[in-house]
Amino acid sequence: MTSDFLAGLGFGAAQMLGETEGIYIGYNLDTGRNVYLKPSLAAQGVKGSVTNALAAAFLGSLGGGKSFSNNLLVYYAVLFGGQAVIVDPKSERGRWKETLPDIAEEINIINLTREERNKGLLDPYVIMKQTKDAESLAIDILTFLTGISSRDGEKFPTLRKAIRQVTQSNRRGLLRVIDVLYKENTPVARGIADHIDSIKDSNLGHLLFSDGTALQSISLDKQLNIIQVADLVLPDAETAFKDYTTVELLSVAILMVISTFALDFIHSDRSVFKIVDLDEAWSFLQVAQGKTLSNKLVRAGRAMNAGVYFVTQNADDLLDEKMKNNIGLVRNVA
Repeated sequence: MTSDFLAGLGFGAAQMLGETEGIYIGYNLDTGRNVYLKPSLAAQGVKGSVTNALAAAFLGSLGGGKSFSNNLLVYYAVLFGGQAVIVDPKSERGRWKETLPDIAEEINIINLTREERNKGLLDPYVIMKQTKDAESLAIDILTFLTGISSRDGEKFPTLRKAIRQVTQSNRRGLLRVIDVLYKENTPVARGIADHIDSIKDSNLGHLLFSDGTALQSISLDKQLNIIQVADLVLPDAETAFKDYTTVELLSVAILMVISTFALDFIHSDRSVFKIVDLDEAWSFLQVAQGKTLSNKLVRAGRAMNAGVYFVTQNADDLLDEKMKNNIGLVRNVA
């Protein structure tokens, strides 16, 4: 056995925390030694690694410093040559170009506002490159917004058929799904169309619904990309899904679209360490579509040298043990 393993058998006889070099994140109160972290080391086949999971969780109460700790790690990871996408639902990072002048040229801040020029930019058929991925995301978003389950033997097949028809047409967009449902002219189809139609005109709805003419204009080519959506209204962590308001449903749906878009970013150059940073992750971890998406991101990240960072309030937000076992780093902030 190795000497460090033997020493570790005696509780308190040895302390091993962090790496010998990397990003400085603090110091050990007992030994006074600096603690460094290399978030890209996991899943690199390093001998003696404790974990091979690149995903990380930042846990703590409201105002406890989760975002600051998370921001620090992402910033230095970029300085070390990595790439990052931060999903910023609170729009707190809008001044990073001014406050971080050393890397200002590599910061790309994408502001999605109510302006007409942003209409339909987050429509699945606009933001996703592959038609198959767009169709899958369209199903997830519309079933989430309408509450239609795949177990509903009447409504789900009707909605699924309309989405497939739009996918196979020349003009693709969620507004076209409404048109197809109205043309079918059955009571079930009209009911679903009316439901979706009432949602699309709500606050933030303009970002998700395109008539098929909007063009993809969101680029993630810079080293540090920040996606902000103004006026998101996220539900409280204690709010049950059935009690979400329309604007809260739309806000969570927007986060789901942006996070799915990040999958394309994850599948870019594997030789470069990448981070997908999900602030306020609890908001969509508590819904079925968000859970599925989170597991997808973590699995893809492990294969493509990308860490998915969940910034949330407590460990219970991280779903089941299968999800928790894929978290290689947990940073508790008191």
